[in-house]
Amino acid sequence: MNRSLPDAPASPPSDSVWESITGCLSFDRLPDRPEPDPSSTEAFRWLLVFFFLIRLIYIRLLPIVPQEAYYWSYARHLALSYFDHPPMTAWTIALFTAIGGDTPFFVRIGTVIYTTATLSVLFAATRTLFGSARLALAVGVLGMCTVFIPLSATVATPDPPLQFFWILILLAMAKLDAIFPTYETLEAALAAEAG
Repeated sequence: MNRSLPDAPASPPSDSVWESITGCLSFDRLPDRPEPDPSSTEAFRWLLVFFFLIRLIYIRLLPIVPQEAYYWSYARHLALSYFDHPPMTAWTIALFTAIGGDTPFFVRIGTVIYTTATLSVLFAATRTLFGSARLALAVGVLGMCTVFIPLSATVATPDPPLQFFWILILLAMAKLDAIFPTYETLEAALAAEAG
């Protein structure tokens, strides 16, 4: 039997789907100077508040998972470090359970706060680095939609504090880069500071 294969399309599948997905970004270049965009900043704030409130409702519904119970037991015996994890999660759980009691909500509220703060700092760092609130909005929305960030925002693990402080370092480096645009200037400032 001689079966002929159907002809391949002359052109790739319609690009209109891809264009509609990326059209809202439409960054053919980064801005030459900062572009203040109050609507992007306002949209990001509303999205942040919306997801914060959704997470506050959601963390009340989940039972404590074994991993959280492990960190919760750390919180009952505070130390400067633990065998396999840094202490920030335990300190955060201890703080909020001391305020509100030993409930799943107060075990997890710190992760929701860290995640919200992480996304805020990520927005600020992107806007500082690239001078575009619209790009910062796109990065913030992508951060809200990835699998890792929403999951880490609902279960108490060491990841939310770690993400927050790493993104905070990114923002600090971005601001430092804005103050000292060349390495020679930065080296001179560090040398002067070192005395």
